[in-house]
Amino acid sequence: MAKPIKIGIIIKILKLLKRKNTLHCFTPEIMLATFIIEIILAAYVFARYRLTFLGRLAGTTLIMLGLVQAAEYQVCGGLNNIF
Repeated sequence: MAKPIKIGIIIKILKLLKRKNTLHCFTPEIMLATFIIEIILAAYVFARYRLTFLGRLAGTTLIMLGLVQAAEYQVCGGLNNIF
């Protein structure tokens, strides 16, 4: 026989679902350092493996990740600090 669900558990679940989503950011130094590292690694990958498909794919992925870090820096800790 299944145990009945306690009302307290249902209330806790409903409170968790009502929470607003918040954005938690890294420090600006970490975001800039990650951006710089990813761009340097992308340059290295393009210089070393530019003729292979996987080299181009890896370099492009690193550039995209670097752009995400730059965007996160602008949103969280850049000139127009939103969060």
